[in-house]
Amino acid sequence: MSFYQFRERDPRSVCQRCGFDFNRSALRRDWRGLWLCHGPNSNDCWEPRNQQEYVRGVADRQQVRGGAVPAASDVFKEPSATTPSDL
Repeated sequence: MSFYQFRERDPRSVCQRCGFDFNRSALRRDWRGLWLCHGPNSNDCWEPRNQQEYVRGVADRQQVRGGAVPAASDVFKEPSATTPSDL
């Protein structure tokens, strides 16, 4: 199917999504660089970029303010030194 009509200085172009022929003035460049049909008498393949793609994450500080750093109090025993009463 072709939506192309001859117009001087308006070349024939192809929508890169639907594959139909259009006048160059009926196509728009997508944010990915594709030429897509847009407007009346078209499949309206063009769509704006989603605004959620511009959202950036915020650094989340996990540290507790004013918290004391615990002292290293881990005690390790040799495996042979463990008795049933230690458990």
